[in-house]
Amino acid sequence: MTKSSSQTEINAAVELGLLSQSQLVSIREAQQASNGSALEIAIRKGFLNRKQLDLLKIFADPLDVVPGYKIDGFLGKGGVGTVFKATQLRMDRPVAIKTINLTSARNDLTPKRFEREAKIVGQLRHPNIISAIDFGIHHEQLYLVMEFIDGIDAEKLLKEKKSFSETHAWYIARQVSHALENAHQLGVIHRDIKPGNLILTKAPAGIPIPSSVPFVKVADFGLAKFTDAQRDATITMEQAISGTPYYMSPEQIKATEVDHRSDIYSLGTTIWHMVAGAPPVAGTGPLDVITNKMKLEDDWFSQWPSELSEQGFELLKRMCRHDRAQRIDTYAELNAEIEAVIHRLDENSDADSNFIELDDLEFTATAKVTTIQDLVTAVDVDRNPVADDQTRDLVTGETASFGTHGQEFELVNIKGRWPVSTLVATALGALVLAVAVWFFLFADGGTTKSSLYKPGRRINAGDPNLTRLTEFVGPPIFLFNGRDMIPTQRFTGTWDVAKGGEGEAVLSGNGTRDFRCLNGQRRPLKYFRFVNGFRHHEAKWVGFRLLDDSKNVLFEVETNSSMATLKNDGEEATCTLDQFNEETSFGYHQFSLESQPGHWHIEVDSKLLGKIAKPPGNALGNLTVQIFATGKGPGHFEQIYFRQLKMN
Repeated sequence: MTKSSSQTEINAAVELGLLSQSQLVSIREAQQASNGSALEIAIRKGFLNRKQLDLLKIFADPLDVVPGYKIDGFLGKGGVGTVFKATQLRMDRPVAIKTINLTSARNDLTPKRFEREAKIVGQLRHPNIISAIDFGIHHEQLYLVMEFIDGIDAEKLLKEKKSFSETHAWYIARQVSHALENAHQLGVIHRDIKPGNLILTKAPAGIPIPSSVPFVKVADFGLAKFTDAQRDATITMEQAISGTPYYMSPEQIKATEVDHRSDIYSLGTTIWHMVAGAPPVAGTGPLDVITNKMKLEDDWFSQWPSELSEQGFELLKRMCRHDRAQRIDTYAELNAEIEAVIHRLDENSDADSNFIELDDLEFTATAKVTTIQDLVTAVDVDRNPVADDQTRDLVTGETASFGTHGQEFELVNIKGRWPVSTLVATALGALVLAVAVWFFLFADGGTTKSSLYKPGRRINAGDPNLTRLTEFVGPPIFLFNGRDMIPTQRFTGTWDVAKGGEGEAVLSGNGTRDFRCLNGQRRPLKYFRFVNGFRHHEAKWVGFRLLDDSKNVLFEVETNSSMATLKNDGEEATCTLDQFNEETSFGYHQFSLESQPGHWHIEVDSKLLGKIAKPPGNALGNLTVQIFATGKGPGHFEQIYFRQLKMN
């Protein structure tokens, strides 16, 4: 790998939000010490995983991704696939290309679903549906080429505007309803109608909508299905809950057979969100939203938003009945009802009231595309990558948390259907089990016992002869990736996700928080690297403890603003913390613990703080890493993860 290609990929990683500014500072510091390539250092430190590397390689050779097309920039990433802006070379026209890498697909069904999406979109022909251009495979990568829309999705616009006027929401709904009617006539159910899948752009000439109303393109048929079971035979043998919890119909939640009335329900909840500024049923997580929705049934209709007219509210109730037999039955009826609501609203209000100044709207092509030119230019440390509005795949955990309304959710049951009662019972059972395990493991209430393992001399500070023969096994196991937390951690004190000095999401707290040293299957890790970036922020002390299965403290690292101290059984080793430029790094430091054969290896800011001998065998049981912050204010933590190690 050449240094120039390595730097291009590092620049791309920063621009796409895969590397934080603090990580970039850490990479550059390590580069000065080792003279290695930036990309190699980023991989070695665990900042980039395999899927992210696959994405970055695309920018190193933009002409070799899909034959006949040149990748121009990055548009976004969802649960399945990455979307790029590209140029179709022979036609010299912009297109969007959605890709998935077969070598990193999360299961065998992912390529089948992708192929099904291509076939579905390829058969749809409607002005309000994004059309397909090409589909194929190249270099172990499936690709779907679609028309490029110079627009912004309704979810992003809602973040800026908070809500739309009811008149304009129904004008948008009318276009979506006609698009869904066309899809239904061709035997297709979308199954994921939500604001994030409605692309808003400027209307072509001759379209009969007010000049202040955007034109709508329905996107993302990744969860769509044919109503003809034979055409869907390769996928429908599994029963699954698929969709986005805020907008899913009750029959989707129950994993029963769905029809066009499920899309009508999702469109109704989407309209509610656009007008009221939030979905009709809320919750703290996917299962919480699902449980609340099934428990409330039609009771949420009692929340009549003041922004909705009586006629519009009555129509939404008919679209969103819990029992689909009581919903509006046909798109013809729905279209007529929407026209009636629009007519009444136009009579009673200013029909020319501005939805948005469309001429001033920064659409995707001008503002939302990360271009190749951006990626090959030098990235300044002060640039602030945007990563907070990504969607997250709940299976792989690759992107953002449930904080956005657009998150997709999927539970797959291979053997049969899961009724909601089973889901709720399973969730309650898991909760009871988690509480039992918590009391069994952590009955000491967060205190640590004074007895320490004493294997002899433990601390060998500054050992210059250390040689670590390790290689990584799989991607990082994120415990906190800057956006979300695993739900089964024990903590004392006050903790929350807040903003750090660079505007990035951090774990902010005062007290202690425990992370079990387990892999993705929750089995104990034998050899591993635990990494945590941290800032003192307002805390007096920030530190780390390693606890054995009985909650005995094996050793502790305590840091203040200038020094890190390793403590174990009366011995201490210290090192000076790197004094970074506060204007660019905001006091960022990194703690690293490696479990190796015979000893633990502890570093701070890539400096060896000490080695501590292990007892023979597995006498310590399952280990826990505890982070803590003390003082009047909170400490900030980010990028907390394990890397499983294989010893050569």
